[in-house]
Amino acid sequence: MRGGEWEVFGHRVTVDVAQVNWRAHPISAHETAAERWHRVQYMHGETGGDVKFIWELNRHEQLVRLAQAYHLTGDATYAETVARLLTAWMRQNPPAVGVNWVSSLEVAFRSVAWCWCWQLTSNAAIWNDALLGEFLWQLWHHARHVERFDSIHHSPNTHLTGEALGLLYVGATFPELDASTRWRTRGLETLAAEIDHQILADGMHFERSTGYHRYTVEFYLHACLIARDIAPKAAEVFECALARLLDAAHALRRPDGTWPAVGDEDGGRMLRLGSRSHVDQDALLAAGAGVRGRPEWLAWRPAVADEAWWLLDDERWNALVRSRNADSRQPSMRSELTAAGYYVARDGDDDGWYCLVDAGPHGGNLTGHAHSDLGHVEIACGDRQLVCDPGSPSYTADPRQRDWFRSEHAHACVSADGIPMAVPNGPFGWKQVCARPEVTTFDDGNVWVLDATFRRGATDAKLEHRRQVALLRGVGVVVCDWVAGPSRGAVELRWPIPLPFDALELRKSIGHAVVRFVGADLAIECSWPAGRLAPSVALEPSLRSPTYGQTAAATTLSLRMIAGSPLVIATCIGAHTSGPRPRFESDHCMVITLESEQSLRELVFRPDAAPAIRRAAAISADALEDTR
Repeated sequence: MRGGEWEVFGHRVTVDVAQVNWRAHPISAHETAAERWHRVQYMHGETGGDVKFIWELNRHEQLVRLAQAYHLTGDATYAETVARLLTAWMRQNPPAVGVNWVSSLEVAFRSVAWCWCWQLTSNAAIWNDALLGEFLWQLWHHARHVERFDSIHHSPNTHLTGEALGLLYVGATFPELDASTRWRTRGLETLAAEIDHQILADGMHFERSTGYHRYTVEFYLHACLIARDIAPKAAEVFECALARLLDAAHALRRPDGTWPAVGDEDGGRMLRLGSRSHVDQDALLAAGAGVRGRPEWLAWRPAVADEAWWLLDDERWNALVRSRNADSRQPSMRSELTAAGYYVARDGDDDGWYCLVDAGPHGGNLTGHAHSDLGHVEIACGDRQLVCDPGSPSYTADPRQRDWFRSEHAHACVSADGIPMAVPNGPFGWKQVCARPEVTTFDDGNVWVLDATFRRGATDAKLEHRRQVALLRGVGVVVCDWVAGPSRGAVELRWPIPLPFDALELRKSIGHAVVRFVGADLAIECSWPAGRLAPSVALEPSLRSPTYGQTAAATTLSLRMIAGSPLVIATCIGAHTSGPRPRFESDHCMVITLESEQSLRELVFRPDAAPAIRRAAAISADALEDTR
């Protein structure tokens, strides 16, 4: 870290800590102009690449990590490196000049990082009168800039709450600064006022993006901790909001501790105090568990709670450790965030099956961070992600790439006639969004089922898509798609798989196609009624974005039906040798046999009714074997 070997969005960058250029793009080395912030052009790569790479470096996560190292070791060289980097930044970025003053949110995030740097190194010899004076002068201008140019008219979402937290941090950490009382009050009031605007009844952020939900969890977690000392009543309000936010995060958590990248995922954190990946939720859940005394948020796998240690006092930290060691509760196997429209089912442990279905309204109505992913299904088994969202590699650098990654063509969705469910309007808006589907669910403990109906097209010519999803606990996931109506083009079903093309094998035969995962007893099997016109089936090389700013090889399983032909496809995801096996009793009835020690039952899917469980008809051993 002291040598300048840093990371930005997964890219290794080398920074000369003796001659760092804070206004240069860390990948292309393009230097941006020292002009007034409102004149800086940055949306279309004018900064030498994606401007978020510059901003990410200038959030000063690395300076905080150096300050943490000093705090833990007492090694003065860590603090000296912080001083050297801070001094260079302040000389190169006078108030309101340059690309690092363009976004008030970035100014606020940097303010938070500086507050932590001060708290962790305040006893170091680096803080002579000259450095401290310049530091406080700059920090005053940071807070004043955020106060004057907040995002109330530009991005009244996480930008607004993040900026409010920055004001709260500066006002609380440096009460001797002129206007600190006003900044504290402004921060507290804005964070309180935005709770009803930005947090849904089920605790999800209103844009329904998991990446921006994560930011919101961070904001209210830190606001709780600060307000406890300066505004106890506000702290109570923030703690209630935090509880809802963390309940939603816990509901979405995948078995491996991450959560799906539903909607935009910009790869960032307000403040990273540990080494865990930004998509790993256990660190935030652990800190929230300590703040609220909720051991169930520790999940059912011991959390690596290094970030929580930095945030909690000794009493809460010790209580958290005791809870982690003593609590053995199992997770809820079913979670319905009905306001957000996310429906989750899972097995009862971290080695089992997980399924999420997006069957709700478009996030934030016409705002920017939601995707056109209605009906999208996420599937994981233990630490293996089998079907997942493609992610978000960039926002502004490549408009065509941006539109593809947030379209239904990149997700586990059905498309029809080449007509998109939602029509983009620039990188952060939508001209048109899809109507919310009709959804019902049931769960008998062994089987969880969701039934959703989507209607698309003009009023007089609607195409109806019914997607029925079942998680068979301990067995796998079944998705049955029925599409009927006046289709004039092709109807296509896609399954995005986060593995390169050569990690999969496709085998086709009459009535079905199987994709096997090389080296694992896992498969995706698609079936359709005998006698029906078969869809064309293909595995296609594709791309995914494991984190913002990166792309990696992926694969899409595509099933395409020509115009005028109803699409009827059952997709089973499970073990190749013992996973769920469908059989079609007719063109309008698909059946999955459910075996248990108590009975033999059947799960029945139809296009005109919700899925139902019935007692299995007497069938021969040979017939039963054919379903396996």
